[in-house]
Amino acid sequence: MARFLRSIYPQKTAMHVAADTGLPVESIKNWLNGVSAPGFRATVTLALTYGPEFLASMVKEKPRWLDRAAREHRQQELERKLESIKAELASL
Repeated sequence: MARFLRSIYPQKTAMHVAADTGLPVESIKNWLNGVSAPGFRATVTLALTYGPEFLASMVKEKPRWLDRAAREHRQQELERKLESIKAELASL
């Protein structure tokens, strides 16, 4: 989980995650440092914010449905970025 969150926000991870989720910065710092783990509500909040890729980062052996959902979510994100880049290129 910490690796996943740090991959999104390499700098000031806890601050950015708190801004995205509304969760307390100190709790997030504890999770990132391995002092504690998020509880059920925080995990649900993180999963709703970051999608199936977040859930996949929390388990060693992913069920096929979760692996598929994480890949599909990532593909959709990349397709949105691609469309944005194409629009920017067209405006040049």
